[in-house]
Amino acid sequence: MGLLSDPNRRQALVSLLTRLNGPICLVCYLAGVAWFMGLAFEPFTLRTGMSENAMGSTMVEEHFPAGERALVTGREFGTMKIKADGMPVDWLVKTMQDRGLEVYTQTFSRTLPFPDENKERFMVKGTNVYGILRAPRAPRTEALVLTAPCSPGKENNQAVGLLLVLAQYFRSQVFWAKDIIFLVNEHDLIGMQAWLEGYHHTNTTGMEYSPLRGRAGSIQAALSLELSSDMVTSLDIVLEGLNGQLPNLDLTNLFYAFCQKIGVLCTIQGKLHRNDWDTTSGYSHAVQTLMLMVLKQASGRSWGDHGLFLRYHVEAVTIRGINSFRQYKTDMTTVGRLLEGMYRKLNNLLERLHQSYFFYLLSSLTQFVSISYYMPAIGLIGVILLLRVSFPNQKCPGFSICVVSVLDLTAGFGSVGTTLSTSCDKRWCCYGGAVQSWRSLRVDPSGDKPLDRSCPLYVACSLPGYGCGTFPCFGDRGRRLDGYRHLHGWTRTAS
Repeated sequence: MGLLSDPNRRQALVSLLTRLNGPICLVCYLAGVAWFMGLAFEPFTLRTGMSENAMGSTMVEEHFPAGERALVTGREFGTMKIKADGMPVDWLVKTMQDRGLEVYTQTFSRTLPFPDENKERFMVKGTNVYGILRAPRAPRTEALVLTAPCSPGKENNQAVGLLLVLAQYFRSQVFWAKDIIFLVNEHDLIGMQAWLEGYHHTNTTGMEYSPLRGRAGSIQAALSLELSSDMVTSLDIVLEGLNGQLPNLDLTNLFYAFCQKIGVLCTIQGKLHRNDWDTTSGYSHAVQTLMLMVLKQASGRSWGDHGLFLRYHVEAVTIRGINSFRQYKTDMTTVGRLLEGMYRKLNNLLERLHQSYFFYLLSSLTQFVSISYYMPAIGLIGVILLLRVSFPNQKCPGFSICVVSVLDLTAGFGSVGTTLSTSCDKRWCCYGGAVQSWRSLRVDPSGDKPLDRSCPLYVACSLPGYGCGTFPCFGDRGRRLDGYRHLHGWTRTAS
């Protein structure tokens, strides 16, 4: 405390941090990147394992036998979809009623802020069809959901067929302690959002929909099924939801456990698990899987219908069938047995999934990185911003950033020199160079010889340097600014 309370020592510390600002930022940047890249090394990760005692064992017997019937039903659904030029609502209602379900429909409409990509329309209308299998020996206070989107063309017909046959098979079982909802939604995310808003009595998107006449209990978990071929080589699990939300890790562990028991190849981010973690190729494989998950979370979009369930605190994942060049094939009977086993274990839950992690990164389905492991890397990168704001260097006081804006590159400003900088108490100008064309960028920080660089290469190399503060921002004090414009709080100057 004496160091901070003594004005002379405090000034010396400020001077030291100001003088070593650039090197400290560089060290923090490199340390943060190295820390994060090291998380893909298997000895630094944790092994996945079931935390929920109710799902700790896969000792259930799966007897689903109707894989071929699921394919026939899927082909029939595809035929009826062509005849109806869309979702065959009447056929689905009749088929679900024949299987002993309580069947209901929901109509919805959504005005898009932009035209639809397929039919160039601003208004999207559709219908959701869902059937409820009531629990025979339990109060109707909890429910599970199995959903399959009605996609255009021939996509996902097999998933709808398997859903309908599973509904008939589950109807013959007497051990269900939770209601099971079988949902076929139209227009993918739009239809799913309408159904969830109607189920939970909310309207956060301004969508118009009819109220749900049939309801079950509180939804504990949900699975979204996507199958577009009669045979699959592997099943890929999709986790990323809106704004990077993730389901409880136990749901992923449950999927992996039954894949191992039944003998189904399972992937995450489309990549299989590898055991050669101590080799260069094995480490590169883990890094790619980890970075794909980070990028998908950073996008903020939902990568499946399951992502909308996460907004309502419902643990959900999407199981997607992949038919690739691998020789190993899995039929619909095996996929049905996998789903039967998962639902039988979810049926044993006495409370919501909460024992395992909600913030994590997966380098494979057997190894994960918890939030306590990757937050130090984020903290090291965040220290850079704190240092740059608190202790600016002497060449450019204040918080100044020299960036070649993508907006300037794409807006066609021509050869006019443009810069983006914040306003300080003294009028300083940070030179980012001049945009010469789409392909070339002329950088003249010192006023001497211009340097021509390939624009994508320069931006890719320079932005990390400016972000961590290792590249200085050059400026001339008192330089007259001619022709400036304000854009979102930034000042664009032309010289």
